[in-house]
Amino acid sequence: MVFSPNHLSALGRADLRSTGFVIGVAALVLLVSLAPAASALVLVTDLGTLGGFHASALGINNLGQVVGSAQTASDESHAFLWYDGRMIDINVFDSRDSVAFSINDLGQVVGWARTPSDLFHAFLWEHGQVTDLNPETATQSIAYDINVAGQVAGGVFELYWRAVTWSGGEMIPLTPPGISSSAAAINDQGQIVGVFSPGDGFTHGFLWEDGILRDLGTFGGYAVVPRDINNLGQVVGYYVPMSLGSRSFLWDDGTVTDLGIGVEGELGYAAAINDAGEVAGLMTVCEGKVCYTHAGLWEAGDVVDLGTLGGTYSESRDINEFGEIVGLSYDSTNLLVRAALWKVTTGSDVSGPLVVAVEDLVERGAFGEAQGRALLSSLGAVARQVDQDNACGAIRLLDAFIRQVGAFETAGFLASGDALALSDEAHAAIDSLSSSC
Repeated sequence: MVFSPNHLSALGRADLRSTGFVIGVAALVLLVSLAPAASALVLVTDLGTLGGFHASALGINNLGQVVGSAQTASDESHAFLWYDGRMIDINVFDSRDSVAFSINDLGQVVGWARTPSDLFHAFLWEHGQVTDLNPETATQSIAYDINVAGQVAGGVFELYWRAVTWSGGEMIPLTPPGISSSAAAINDQGQIVGVFSPGDGFTHGFLWEDGILRDLGTFGGYAVVPRDINNLGQVVGYYVPMSLGSRSFLWDDGTVTDLGIGVEGELGYAAAINDAGEVAGLMTVCEGKVCYTHAGLWEAGDVVDLGTLGGTYSESRDINEFGEIVGLSYDSTNLLVRAALWKVTTGSDVSGPLVVAVEDLVERGAFGEAQGRALLSSLGAVARQVDQDNACGAIRLLDAFIRQVGAFETAGFLASGDALALSDEAHAAIDSLSSSC
């Protein structure tokens, strides 16, 4: 169960292809309702492709930049970087087959690319410059994650797969010679998690820090597979108990929380965790006797269905500190795999910019306090409608807010420019909600 290029079905590769040009994508945006208890809406965006049909998003940083792999009309699969509506083909090594797994806040990207000799090499991409991380001692390599210091976690193949980190131009093995292993993730503290096979017939999870390898064991089962670690040292992944099947887990300094098998109210596969303890993964959603796999978000025991891009399947792969989640989803035809970006939207997210704008007008003396209180009261009602999963109600109240602003302008309480700015912001909020009404 050590990860290698052969495990790409579990890493979002699918059979994707792409080419070497830049395409501006007009993203498809849907709003997916959550269960009432979730008190929010989920905005899901199709990030497009590089000219083909399929794409998978695998990593996101705190700037909202997304990486993954996408297909183009030439039927090749290339690593991509998506930001602000544009998907850029990284085109590593001029390879016909490449995947980007992770991007840090400096815009450094890591992944793997197929060489002309049909081998996989780990790469580091930085603003158009590519570094081949494959050492001379290895035939193949993969880079799965990179932290803010530019330290990389992954694996190299030297007769067997071995977990390594690249740091300061040096490759450092994480496990003893002769032990099959692979590193999956690294946090900004330099802690690394992964898997290794010590020879007992089972797959163990590990936590590596400052040259010391900590065996996380198997939790009494066949395997423990860590997938991510946050800056608090909390680890998520899945384990395989003796009863077979698999269960997701959260490990925190030796304490293990079972997140479930994916049935209603549980997370079946934990893929990523941020510093707030939000866990992105998979869950099962049933309609009668028919059940589907959806991307899910776990937080403090509650699980939210993130929905899909109209199809019956989706999965989340990474989450940033703002709670933005990326992964992949079937489209409404259930034939195309698309890169997806999810944002959980609350009432304060929708009304917040307007609240700040009104408070600023009052503070500057450009607007009376009484009129300011009236508008803020209206915006509070908008937020409550969003939190009650009522986008249509929120839109009606935003329309009323615009009319209220116009009335204050006509009465001389508000300057025309300030009124126009508030109205434009309210229209933007309406646009963000309109697809769900």
